[in-house]
Amino acid sequence: MHSSLHRILVLVVLATAVVSVQAQRQQVFAGPSILAKAGVNAGEIPNGFKTGVNFNGLPDLGVTLKFMFSKETSIGMIADLEYATYSYQMKPNDGANDNNTLITQAQYISFAPSLYLSGLTLGAAFGFPSALSTKFVSGTEVPNVGADDLTSPSIELRIGGMIPVMTADIGQLNIVLRGGYMVTGMDSESDEFSPKVASGALGINFLFDLGALTE
Repeated sequence: MHSSLHRILVLVVLATAVVSVQAQRQQVFAGPSILAKAGVNAGEIPNGFKTGVNFNGLPDLGVTLKFMFSKETSIGMIADLEYATYSYQMKPNDGANDNNTLITQAQYISFAPSLYLSGLTLGAAFGFPSALSTKFVSGTEVPNVGADDLTSPSIELRIGGMIPVMTADIGQLNIVLRGGYMVTGMDSESDEFSPKVASGALGINFLFDLGALTE
């Protein structure tokens, strides 16, 4: 019994040491992120209607992992795990008002791998539906809509930037800029008018230097 516990303890110590060495050699960062976002429907619009920009009431919340290939290079990989919101407005071309302008808002659990090149980020996000609501600006909700009506997974192409604004021994504070285009339509029963959200986001993250924390 004591021998088995001793072996497990040795393995745990060795595994911790390997992670520590890798983090120190290749710079691994991780931490929370928050982004404000707005979107429009960039898909095919039915005749007689137009889209409008909608600003999300709920920010995107997540965790970001940044893995630099070495301390001497500015190239690496990023992985974002987020609770992400996408929204847009639809209204008639003429006579639009609060009673006939619709706001559609969808929430996803999103996983997004990206390539990091000296602050520039290029990647894709894969979203798994969590919630869906459609209501008029006046507040009246459209019944019988839910996450089952959404395509799963959604695929969004992303381009953006992660700009360090403050660096400390334990990590760095970054401004995050992001543009995205959903290449899959949102509706699970896709047709030519399935919405495709184009979005822009601005926020921050704080990434802890895991190598420094394990020294």
